[in-house]
Amino acid sequence: MSCLSEESQEKIIINGTLLGGRVFIDILEHASWLRERGYGEGESQVALKPYETLYLSSIGRLVVTDKRRNEISFQQLFSRLKKKEKNLWLQYLITRDLRNRGYVVRDGFGLGVDFNIYDKGDYPEKPSKYLVICLSEGAPARAGELIELLRRSQANRKILILAVIDRRSEVVYYEISKLH
Repeated sequence: MSCLSEESQEKIIINGTLLGGRVFIDILEHASWLRERGYGEGESQVALKPYETLYLSSIGRLVVTDKRRNEISFQQLFSRLKKKEKNLWLQYLITRDLRNRGYVVRDGFGLGVDFNIYDKGDYPEKPSKYLVICLSEGAPARAGELIELLRRSQANRKILILAVIDRRSEVVYYEISKLH
């Protein structure tokens, strides 16, 4: 993967269809292009995560239509997708920031981890380096849960990062580590 942001790479426009809260890409070369860059799930048909859909739409890479082939705007897309994902705006802002920095953003391990992040140029050859937890500024975070996530991340040889969205929608990153 190049360290260039998605916006500055070759301009390919991908068409996707919104079905049941996910966007599906059917064109084989588009599906392949997305998988190579760490987007979506699936082989011949790629299903994008809501935060991936918003990011690709916001940078002009993805045109989303409904099953009747009516184009869906970014705002309409967000309104429809947020019904199934309560932290969608946070996930989108953090995905946008990390992708613009050249990182590959994949789904987390679950159990409180939002994202698995691959270092610049590592995807898919090397394992991810970071696990990211998304929070808004002022939102409570339980120390016991953070300690458990830290234990799990260290057992998997990952660095645990707390990504906080401040009131100006800027992302601030904190590395969580053990006190010695």
